[in-house]
Amino acid sequence: MTALPYPGAVQAEPLPQASVGDRDFDLLAVDPGLSAIGIDRADGTVWLLPEDGDLSPVNASRAQFDACAAIYAEAAAEAERLAAAGFSDDDDEEDPGDAFTDALLERFEAVDPVAVADENGFWSTAAEELGYALPA
Repeated sequence: MTALPYPGAVQAEPLPQASVGDRDFDLLAVDPGLSAIGIDRADGTVWLLPEDGDLSPVNASRAQFDACAAIYAEAAAEAERLAAAGFSDDDDEEDPGDAFTDALLERFEAVDPVAVADENGFWSTAAEELGYALPA
């Protein structure tokens, strides 16, 4: 699996399992004591499973999760190159980080609208953080 914007450890196959309420999950990544990313065994949707909060949707399927992770990895590498080069856009009307974030959100949405349905969700936050890393 491609690198994730998640501090926890990616889990090896066979994936460990966990239950939250009446739902069973295969765990893709785990940050012990804080959260996990899991695939709902009933319908294949991918969720963020915080230890002390409500579940939040990440992707509609494992395939879409993997596709978003690959897009994120490409974007993270591009953001790193741009930051190292001191990239700046002379266009005063739009911050280059905002433009980068917006383009990344569009790429996520093209793969899976669930990925960016919540502006505070997993992939939306990851896109914002990459945009913040770019010089203004």
